[in-house]
This record gives sequence, structure tokens and C-alpha cells, in this order.
Amino acid sequence: MIAIAIALLLAGLVGDPVTQAREHYALRHWDEVVQLWQSEAEPPAELDYLAGMSFARQGKYDEARHALESGAAKDTRDPRFPSELAGLAFQRKDLVAAKAHIRRALRLGPSNRYALDLLGSVYFLEQNLDAALGCWNRIGKPHIDEIRIEPKPALDPLLLRRALSFSPGTTLERRQLRATEATLELLGAFPSYDFDLQPTDKDERFDLTLRPVEHSSTRASQLLSLFSGLPYLTLYPAYYNAERAISVSALARFDPNKLRFTADVSGPVRGDPKQRFQFYIDGRRENWALPGVDLRLDKIEGGAEYRTLVKNA
Repeated sequence: MIAIAIALLLAGLVGDPVTQAREHYALRHWDEVVQLWQSEAEPPAELDYLAGMSFARQGKYDEARHALESGAAKDTRDPRFPSELAGLAFQRKDLVAAKAHIRRALRLGPSNRYALDLLGSVYFLEQNLDAALGCWNRIGKPHIDEIRIEPKPALDPLLLRRALSFSPGTTLERRQLRATEATLELLGAFPSYDFDLQPTDKDERFDLTLRPVEHSSTRASQLLSLFSGLPYLTLYPAYYNAERAISVSALARFDPNKLRFTADVSGPVRGDPKQRFQFYIDGRRENWALPGVDLRLDKIEGGAEYRTLVKNA
């Protein structure tokens, strides 16, 4: 009886393995935590977690994954396990596994900041900026320090600045990026472009770079476009004002039996990239010799169009 009492007293003084492990973990004694975990035949889930984190701190990622997977199997409702397993998968660049673990973590805790941040980083590496912002915006990221445009386009800087729905020193929101993309599409200044988000040396801060590709306006390209239809007795005159985003295009066909002329001009309304006008005209005189009948088509039509972007309520 005395021996049992002494044993119970010592156990009370020493404390249970989880308590000891927590104390060692707080003191960054990773080896002691691991030794406690290894000394248990059936360690509880909490000890699995502390051991897994201690292994990770030591750079022993395979051992960390083993311990965390063991704990996840014992406690399926603890979001820490899938969150940390996602971090390990991300560290070894297994983005598919990382997303699977993150989604499990978010099902257990939809507001898990670590999981949302990590999922945004996964989408960012997959070059899916829209999806990355959908995650990061829920935790107040990313903060934009600078906005760059490389290379500098011929487009009027004021017109381009009006097309951007975000500004330096603020959080880049997905709705702002989508609004900017819609405005650039309506403006028609760039056949293609990319947004490049680069992390800075400052914590959770980024620089945003717009990389536009402009319309080719060299003399050679204009001549090539103009005369590309010569085998069909057709000319394609075109002019593009890169500074004002004004486009003029035409078609002139000189085939005596298929005469046609079309012209189209469009551009922003009063320097507003969110509004665009278009005027067009199409006239033709065509002769068609069909079996048993000759047809002649005379037609002229024209019109105007106005498009604008409407802010969602």
C-alpha cells in the first residue's frame, strides 16, 4: 500500500505526459516532447499534435506527418491536424494534397485564418489570382504597397489610371480586380494583359504589376493588314490611336459583282474608360447569278452603340 501511495504521489508530481509535453513545447524543448511521445504505447491525440509540431520545428517533416496523421485519425474534429498537414504538403510542394487537407480544415473551422491564408497561397502559386483573392480577402489580405505598369504603354496615363479600381496602400479586393478587368476589356486598349502580384520584404505586403500587350501599330503591320485581302480584291484599312484607345477599321471590296464598303469607329466617351461609343456603316452592291435567275442586292445600313459598366448594388 505504501508503494502504491508513493507511486501515485510521484505521478502527481511529475504530471501526465500531455502536460509535460506542453511545458517542454512552450520552452522549445523539441527533443523532450518527442521522447515523451515515443514513450507512450498509445499516445493521445494531443500528444501526437505536440510531437508532430516538434518534429516539424526540427525539420523532420516525414516524422511530423506520421505523428499528425496519427492524431488526425484519433480526433477527426480537431482542425489543427488537417491545417498542419496542409502546411507540410505545401512545404513539399504537393499542392493537390495541401488543398485536400485545407478543405477538410475549413469544413471543421470555416474562419481558420491559417487555412485560408494557405489556400490563398496555393491558388497564387497556381496562378489563379481571382481564387487567391477570394481566400485572402476573408482575412484582410493582400495589402498593396505599389502598383507598377511594365512596360509603359502608349495609352494616356490618366485614362489608364481611371481604368484601375484599386490604389496603392489599400487591400486588393477581388471585386476591384474583376471591375478593372471588365473596364480594360471595354476600353479595348490591350489585346491581352496579366496582373502579377509579388511579395515584398514587408510582412503580408505585395506589389502589383500590370503587364499589358498593346496593339501592333508599326508601319509594316498596318501595310500587311491593309493588303492582306488583295487576292480577293479587298483592302482592310485600319487605324488605332493607342494614346486615346480609339479604333477605326474598314473593309473595301472592289470585285465588280460583290462591291462592299464597311467602316467602324469606336472609343471611350469623354475620356471615361467605363463608357464606350461605336459608329458603323455597311453598304454593298452584289450580283448573284443563280440557276435560272439573276439577283442583285443593294443594301446600306448603319448604326450607333453605347456601352457602359454598371456597378452592382
